[in-house]
Amino acid sequence: MSQDINAENIALLKRTYEWVNRLMSGSGEQVNRTDVEKFFAPDAVMITNEKTKCTGIEAHVKHFEEIQRKTRSVVFHPFEIVVAQHDRVGVYFKIDVRYSDGRDAKIYVAGFFRVRAQKIVNFTEVAHFDGAELKLNDH
Repeated sequence: MSQDINAENIALLKRTYEWVNRLMSGSGEQVNRTDVEKFFAPDAVMITNEKTKCTGIEAHVKHFEEIQRKTRSVVFHPFEIVVAQHDRVGVYFKIDVRYSDGRDAKIYVAGFFRVRAQKIVNFTEVAHFDGAELKLNDH
């Protein structure tokens, strides 16, 4: 049973990152609340480098909109490490960013997700920037 839950939670995260890659590809696809609600719980929290960045659906919508405004493209690479145990999934992956002003950066991310009923409830990450840091507001 727990292997099924682990596989389902990993699949949820992979679908989430496929959606984010489409959204951040520079295609002009707009963020919408309905899509965010497919992946995130109403009380979802995102913490980056010990700072709360988003709490709730509307905050996540604003977060993704801000990333779109400040970048030309963002590519989330496949998870290089993924470990799941019940409602928790640990990951390591890289992100390539091209900012609106043409600068490039790579972000190295290690983090843990907590999942409830196939929705992300919490994502706590440590992000290291190689190149210019993507400065994002707290929402």
